[in-house]
Amino acid sequence: MRSAARSREHWREALRLLDVMASRGVRPNAHAYAAAAVACETGGRWEVAISLLDRMREQGLPPSVIVYSAVMACCGAEGRWEEALQLLAAMKAERLAVDVPAVNIAISACARGRAWREALLLHEQLRAWCSSAEGRRGGQMLTERTWGATIGAMYKGGQWRKAAELVGEMRRDGLAPNLACYTPALAACADAAEWRPALELWESLLRDGITPDALAAGAALDACLAGRVPQSGLAVVEQLEQAY
Repeated sequence: MRSAARSREHWREALRLLDVMASRGVRPNAHAYAAAAVACETGGRWEVAISLLDRMREQGLPPSVIVYSAVMACCGAEGRWEEALQLLAAMKAERLAVDVPAVNIAISACARGRAWREALLLHEQLRAWCSSAEGRRGGQMLTERTWGATIGAMYKGGQWRKAAELVGEMRRDGLAPNLACYTPALAACADAAEWRPALELWESLLRDGITPDALAAGAALDACLAGRVPQSGLAVVEQLEQAY
């Protein structure tokens, strides 16, 4: 616990280091500010992280994608999805090269804040951009993290149907769903007592050769129990045992 408490206070040390560097005539670079933002995330200080951007500008150092991303992650960790979206908009306004990892962070922030509509919109916009000539030239592609974060947002928002659909869309886009994508989709179906789509996802997971963990299996089992199909639940347990 003491170690955790010390970690939460690292943001003070990070700011102090920036002050020391400035007092000695050494201008901190983007990586130093990004590290400070990461320390703020550990300490839950999203307001302080945002203030780092103004501090950079005051020192004549334009915030970069790496710093913006670190600050967005800090906001997202605290469920401040609106601030994360504002930061993403600021990046675009400043004509920074917003990449897939940066948008992934914004989607994750929306997921934590249960802002599923905003997460889905970001996902669709990013998907369209990656398919555009500009996106293809830059080699930009949606990743497992993109899909997993969006599906997670659907789960948090109670959108079981869209969560299941996204797993299929991911496959049609040529990217195999992983456990981090299947699990929230299964959980969304379980919460809605939709045992049929949950079992379809479960069977798909097994066909893909993925070894299920307790979370995925638990979600599939919960869906069966909620749907009052105990025999299907027993089959899930047997399949889990066989997987190990």
